[in-house]
Amino acid sequence: MKELFVYKIEFIGNLFCYMVGIIFLLLSIALVTIFERKFLASGQRRRGPEIVGIFGVLQAFADGLKVLTKEVILPQKVSVFLFLFSPIFSFFLTMCMWFVIPIVCSIETFEFPISVLLVMSLSGMSVLSNVFAGWSSNSKYSLMGGVRAASQLISYEMCLLLIMVSVCMLAGSVSLVEIIKRQEFVWYIFLLFPMFLVFFIIGLAETNRSPFDLAEAESELVAGYNVEYSSIVFVFFFLAEYGNLIVMSMLITCLFLGGGSCLPFFFFSQNSVCFALKCTVLIYFFLMARAVLPRFRYDDLMSLGWTRLFPFCFFNFVYVVVLRVSILNMINV
Repeated sequence: MKELFVYKIEFIGNLFCYMVGIIFLLLSIALVTIFERKFLASGQRRRGPEIVGIFGVLQAFADGLKVLTKEVILPQKVSVFLFLFSPIFSFFLTMCMWFVIPIVCSIETFEFPISVLLVMSLSGMSVLSNVFAGWSSNSKYSLMGGVRAASQLISYEMCLLLIMVSVCMLAGSVSLVEIIKRQEFVWYIFLLFPMFLVFFIIGLAETNRSPFDLAEAESELVAGYNVEYSSIVFVFFFLAEYGNLIVMSMLITCLFLGGGSCLPFFFFSQNSVCFALKCTVLIYFFLMARAVLPRFRYDDLMSLGWTRLFPFCFFNFVYVVVLRVSILNMINV
């Protein structure tokens, strides 16, 4: 009986932690949307949200409540299960990646020994939700958007995996907590700065952000794979997109910026505030790319991924392998 009681207490505690994490994720997405609208408004010399709440900070919550009152419309001859399952599955994958990434690496309870492999697998599975959504909508525009999303994500996923494997080899671990700890003396952005820049570009493509939002090109595909969605089911796609933006910023912080460390050299502790500030700066650059860069043509998008970024990532992978072997030889000597 005592063991059962302890098990129930642990289950309730874990459930509470996950609920707090989901609420924190939703609040973060709301703040990012407000920040983006304010930033784009200032860049385009117009007014952004400023009526609902102080400085318009409650506009995202008002929009969310408005969307919830809308009707869920199902087009004719759709695959109802896949049509409703795709957005939920997309947001579910985002939540899983959110819980894998360590915000503070000193919290050993939330350490996953293979967290990098989990992020890789979850990121690769995200393409399924776009393909299912495009195919199940019974619309040629949705299907074209789903095929575009699949080809784009698969192309840039190869470069993403090469860079993540390179960082893991340099750190000698597939745990994000261990990778952060390996940056105790120097952040990897100083050792792998070209990879950092390429990883940021790939992050734009992986999150369907401008100038790589070809899967949602309004001038060509109306709205891409989610054109037939409305109300709460569309909200899941919206939450997944901005959730992936935050997750990508957190992942870059862990792989190249030393996690929550405040100093680039010889840091001794982790700080959640420093982690959040780094993520905020990265999100700022993600939003700046949307404000200042025009959209790519689709052939240029695929050419950039396969003929430029992929060879660059491959040769950098070879460079890291040689660097790792050299370090091991120096240690053995």
